[in-house]
Amino acid sequence: MPQTNENLDDDGSKNMVSNLPLIFADGYPTSLDKITETQLEKFIPFMVQCSLGNISLEQMTDLPSIPAWWPKDLEFTKPFKRPKSYTGDWLLKMRELVVACYNSHDNIYLLRYCADLAKFQPAALRFISNYNCTTSLYERSTNKLLVTFRNENMVYDQEQKINSRKCLLPKQSNSQTCLASQEEMVISECLDIYLCDNCDAELYSEGAMLVSNP
Repeated sequence: MPQTNENLDDDGSKNMVSNLPLIFADGYPTSLDKITETQLEKFIPFMVQCSLGNISLEQMTDLPSIPAWWPKDLEFTKPFKRPKSYTGDWLLKMRELVVACYNSHDNIYLLRYCADLAKFQPAALRFISNYNCTTSLYERSTNKLLVTFRNENMVYDQEQKINSRKCLLPKQSNSQTCLASQEEMVISECLDIYLCDNCDAELYSEGAMLVSNP
């Protein structure tokens, strides 16, 4: 089961590293309190894949095997959707699913941090591509680094298109690809990047571009 790790930077400071994702929706960070029912239905399959170390954005409609933390009183459906037999508050139940997942991985702190990130207005954030399948999120006014995450974390809820364009990434053997997908959530295709006309931000969501350029 993936666990949280502590990495030391060159200056001796500690960074927390987790295989579980930050809560994003439509290209921007959000929180468990703010995310909508429709958005959660897209986020949970991605979260389950991250939990099991089996990331495949091309098959987001199909969940892998049932994780150990999945509640026994809720049917594990493939693809993920509200079971016909469930009559309770679906949004509340999905929030409980998220908490159960992060709690099982000792990653509850990530949910608290997502709530902090969700307090920022979109215009106050700057997304910078690191060109290694990760993106760094900065506070625009102070240029403070807030978090660095895999690109998939921001685009999991967007329609995945087969991209035949060449990508400047080294080829990996099957074993390397498998290991990378388990540990780093590596994506196998290039990403469409929207450039903001008013700033130097690189946005991975067309919705994010529209917000930045009203």
